[in-house]
Amino acid sequence: MALDLGIRILPVAVDGTRHVLPAKGAAVRTGQRVTVTVLPPIDPRAYGEERRKELTAEVRRAIMTALGQAKAPDASYGVTTSP
Repeated sequence: MALDLGIRILPVAVDGTRHVLPAKGAAVRTGQRVTVTVLPPIDPRAYGEERRKELTAEVRRAIMTALGQAKAPDASYGVTTSP
């Protein structure tokens, strides 16, 4: 959608929600901290339609880096090649 409209993507990293509402839980735990980090915008026009998967990987990489993930996906994330 951002590519189609030429609108910048604003990555947002949200950390700590697993402490508020665990994956297999139904009760919200109060008193827990959730951190929301708004990251610099990414202009999809720099990628174009032909590099859509690289754009997706860049957005994911930005979010994972903000969350302190050890390994962010590389530009080939989600890209499949045939032999």
